[in-house]
Amino acid sequence: MLKKMLINGRMFAILLLLLIISLYASWMVNAQLGYGYSWLYEVYDTEQHIARYAPQNRFRQGFETTSVADHKRVFQQIVDSVHRNGEGLEQIHYAYLSRSIPLLHQAELVHLQDVANLINLIHYLGLACILFLVICVIFELRHRRNNKVRASGLGLLAVSATLLL
Repeated sequence: MLKKMLINGRMFAILLLLLIISLYASWMVNAQLGYGYSWLYEVYDTEQHIARYAPQNRFRQGFETTSVADHKRVFQQIVDSVHRNGEGLEQIHYAYLSRSIPLLHQAELVHLQDVANLINLIHYLGLACILFLVICVIFELRHRRNNKVRASGLGLLAVSATLLL
């Protein structure tokens, strides 16, 4: 009974690590695609939201006069910056009345720097999960080789490969 519980516990740990790594990998791929902002811009009526709410922003003026291309550009700049440790957030500007206006005010800069710090932490967590997964799989395969149970080792390998793809 204890032996089955240990095997199930090891398999659960491996599958949980695979799930975490899969979520991490999909999030990183999604980040490279700008979280779909360009594709979903029209779906979420972003232009109408900006037209309605940007004039109410007491920190910035004129953002509602910017183009769709500007909206997509500044969003992608934010995504790129938070994935580069927050570098470049202060340089994101838009044009209004022939002036260059900083997009983000101080509270937004602080918030997005916190997001960048969290993303850095998630990178370390993802790498730690990958390392721990390798250790767990090696341990599990050695254990199964010693106990002559190879069929489920192949099953584990198949599930691992499927989840990582």
